[in-house]
Amino acid sequence: MRLDPAAEKVLRDRVARHGLRAVAEGLGCSKPLVVALSKGQYGASTVKWSDRIMRLWGDLYCAYLRRRIAVAECRDYFAEQPDPRDVTASGLWVACRDCPHAAALEEPPERLPALPKF
Repeated sequence: MRLDPAAEKVLRDRVARHGLRAVAEGLGCSKPLVVALSKGQYGASTVKWSDRIMRLWGDLYCAYLRRRIAVAECRDYFAEQPDPRDVTASGLWVACRDCPHAAALEEPPERLPALPKF
């Protein structure tokens, strides 16, 4: 089965920039699995893999900042406590609490256990 098109693009870009080994380590899986996912040759459901890829390396639209930001950047904004004197940071913090992406950011993405090497 194929990954979600956005997740597939993120995965391929990540492999091109950082290499197959680094991507496999980041996902907590084997290199052949990353190859199978990127080529659409994975035999089972890819919903969890698509979700994991997008939560680790994807981006999303921030309505408060009015631009696309990385999920990691969004998670940082969500987690930090703003200086009460900084109106912009305080406004962002309040907007983060009402954001539809907030539910996915409350828990960091879990890593899959590495596959045993035979």
